[in-house]
Order: sequence, then C-alpha cells, then structure tokens
Amino acid sequence: MAFFYFYCFFGWCLESSYVSIREKRFVNRGFLRGPILPLYGCGAVMMLFVSWTVKGNYLLMFLYGMTGATVLEYLTGAAMEKLFKMRYWDYSNQKINFRGYICLSSSVVWGLLTIFLSEVLHKPVEEIVFAINGSALTGMVTAGTVVFLLDIYHSARAALDLAKTLEAMTRVKNSLEEIRVQMELMRSDAADLFADRIGRMKETVLIRYAEAKASSYVRIADFKEELQKRFAALQGIGFTKPEFLSIGDRLKEIKVPELSTKKFRERLQREILKRNPDATSKKFADAIRELKDSMRLR
Repeated sequence: MAFFYFYCFFGWCLESSYVSIREKRFVNRGFLRGPILPLYGCGAVMMLFVSWTVKGNYLLMFLYGMTGATVLEYLTGAAMEKLFKMRYWDYSNQKINFRGYICLSSSVVWGLLTIFLSEVLHKPVEEIVFAINGSALTGMVTAGTVVFLLDIYHSARAALDLAKTLEAMTRVKNSLEEIRVQMELMRSDAADLFADRIGRMKETVLIRYAEAKASSYVRIADFKEELQKRFAALQGIGFTKPEFLSIGDRLKEIKVPELSTKKFRERLQREILKRNPDATSKKFADAIRELKDSMRLR
C-alpha cells in the first residue's frame, strides 16, 4: 500500500506538470481532489508484479508491462465513461488507437516506464519505505487510506451528480430540437394561411433556426429563447392551431438545468471539469461544453 500511494503521487506529479505546462496554468490533474492518481498506483504495482519473474530481460519486461498497463488503462477508461458519462482521457486524435481509450504511443510509454520503474526508480523507493519504522508506516498507510476512501466517496458522488446533470441538459436539448422540427413543419402552413399578413415579416419571423445546425454547439438557454420568440411571433399573426399551442405549453414546461457552485458537491463537480480540461463525451459533448462555458473553464 505504501508503494501504491507513492506511485499515485508520483503519477499525479507527472500528469499535473505536463497538463499545467500545456494549459499554461496550474491543473490539479485527476478525478480525485487530492494529489493522487490511482491509475498510476495500480499500474506501477501491476508493472512490478508482472515484470518480477522476468527481471533483467528488458524485452519481456517491456512487453509484459506494456500489455498489463494497456489492459488496465482500457478497462479503467471504459468503466469510468460507463459510470460517469465522461471520458477523462481521449486518444481519438492519435493515429493508432482503440476506441479512444488506448493508443500505441501510450502503450509504448507504459512499456518503457515498466523498465524504468523496475530497474531505476523502485530501488531507492523500496529502501526508503523499508527504512521506516513498521508501526509508523502502518499508521501513515492507515491514515492515507482513510483520506483516500473519503476522497473517492465525495468525488464519485459529485461525478455521478454531474453525469445526471449532463443527461438532463442533453434531454432538454433534444426536446427543444423536437419542438424546432415541429415548428419547421408548421412553417409552410403558416405561410399559406397568413401570406397576406406575413409580408416582410416572413424572413425574420419564420427564419430557420436550423441555420445554426442541430449538430453544432448552441447554448440551451439561447436555443429555448429563440424558439420562444418564434412561437410568440407566429402567435402574434394569428396562428392558433391546437397542436401549435401545445408547443407553447411544452416550451413553458422545459426547464434549463443550471449548475451552481454553492454546495459542496457542486463545487466538486466544477473541480472535476477544471481538473480534466480534455474531458470529452460523444453523447454529452454539447452539455460538457456548455458547463465549461458557464464556469469559464474554456
């Protein structure tokens, strides 16, 4: 456990330094609040274990470490996206990758790290750990475990709440898109029934919101406001079909989700997005982008 925590911290130092330099600001990298990245701790312990039987054979150490760490990275990435609706790392822009969870360059680095870890880094770390008094080490590991588990608990709850927020925002966006499509279908009816009254208003009142394209990013609040303006304009020229009026009721019922930063878990949600500037999701991409915009994280 002492080795696990050390390499969790060591990995956090590497990741945070790299991302901070790239972002030109300090980034407390990772899913948890503390200076710790469990993936590196698990990976390091696993690398030491799989390379132990072939110690001294650099080729096998490289292959074993690369394979084990790559499998761990894939399983962790897939599980976190399934659970929290976000990708905390994404290799989709790499030439050789598999579903964005793993890539060849990352796997090669894992293999090289296995050799570096086993042959260089772990020896002094091992000496330091074994030099600590047994009772003191047990106390340190126990205290660290308590803090670690509390961090996991609060961060996981915040991430699950964030996942629910992303789903809610996406549902609202989809509902608004359905309303937009319905209003577009009514456009021709309005033009036929009120052609004499529309006149110059036609281009402005019945302008297609589709110009922004549903696939492109549009803030949910702006989307709803635009649809409400279009509804009011059509209503103003006398378009009162029952199915049209029902659209107005739906627009009133739709509430745009907001993410405040007052409560503890909501602050954690903000920190999760801030700590993971590259967080992505194919399904909830617009929702993530809007949250980052609202928090001024972009």
